[in-house]
Amino acid sequence: MTTIFLDFETSGLNPYYADIIEIGAKTLDSNAYFEALVKPQSGERLTYAISEITGITPKMLMYHGKDWKNAYMDFYNWLLDNLDPNETNTIVCHNGNGFDFIFLKRILRDLREKLETDISIFEEINIVYIDTLPVCKRLFVNLRSFKQVHLAEKLRIKNYGEHRALADVCTLRDIYVKILVHLAKRGITTSEEVLAYANLDI
Repeated sequence: MTTIFLDFETSGLNPYYADIIEIGAKTLDSNAYFEALVKPQSGERLTYAISEITGITPKMLMYHGKDWKNAYMDFYNWLLDNLDPNETNTIVCHNGNGFDFIFLKRILRDLREKLETDISIFEEINIVYIDTLPVCKRLFVNLRSFKQVHLAEKLRIKNYGEHRALADVCTLRDIYVKILVHLAKRGITTSEEVLAYANLDI
């Protein structure tokens, strides 16, 4: 089973309209990772406020960012290279349901509709999408904040950095490993069971 951790840095907080400006992804059990700065698809200039939060500047995107078409296609191919079509795979995000999974759906939609890419191979892969936010809210009921930085502090793990995609992914990976230890004590061991726990189905 392949587990992939995913994070997007974006030009704003609205997942239906903001641009993706950085993609970070990493597998759990290998050194495979994906990292790319992305030129805003809308062509709009990155705001000072977002640059302050992420450390990503318009100049960085101009000189080091990939065109969104190339970035999306490269990321899609990376996913296909690392997902196993013969097993159940897991994609993990923090606040995925309200943010990152929406951006992933937008990437797939743009690949299909704007770039006329056949994504049927991806759609046929068995993937369990896990948002660690509801899992952590249920596990750690008295925690004052469920931001990754506070979860890392609670679980005594290294915080690799905030608001850069690959750093957030590395922190999330370590958080998820700790979460699995807590869930195993409750008899929850599979991705399907983790999802059911997040959805209050068990």
